[in-house]
Amino acid sequence: MVDEKELCVEVREHLEESLPGTGGGRNPHDHLLVDFLFLLPVFILLFCYYRSFKQFANGARSMVPDYLGGISVLICFVAAVVSLGFGFSVVPRQVKPWTGLILMYEWIFTIFFLLFGCYLHMIYKWGEMVASQTGNRGPGASDYDSEKGLFIYL
Repeated sequence: MVDEKELCVEVREHLEESLPGTGGGRNPHDHLLVDFLFLLPVFILLFCYYRSFKQFANGARSMVPDYLGGISVLICFVAAVVSLGFGFSVVPRQVKPWTGLILMYEWIFTIFFLLFGCYLHMIYKWGEMVASQTGNRGPGASDYDSEKGLFIYL
């Protein structure tokens, strides 16, 4: 009669290294996935940082509708909930706890930045469109600029 303990030890010795729970809990596919999940948000944030911040440099003040603050808070909470859900679902289960925590934090921040940033960009474009329809070009614009036909947009 074969002892169950010896049978389990024998089976574990013959397992492949790529199976979860063997070889230190790592396999090449999960390692590549973790590296990809770590680097993708960094590149997305760098791309968004260099592409969209220069257009907000003019510092123009404008009048905004009263309901925009409430809608912005609602959109912020929705973006936070969606980013939390996505952050929990994208991290693989077979990673070390600290790696999972860092990946989850990074993805939550990136998805929130993208969702709420897209909303802010949309509001900016909407305000720019409304300002151009009403003829308000912002502070520093003079009649001399309108006579020459120059419109400087960042």
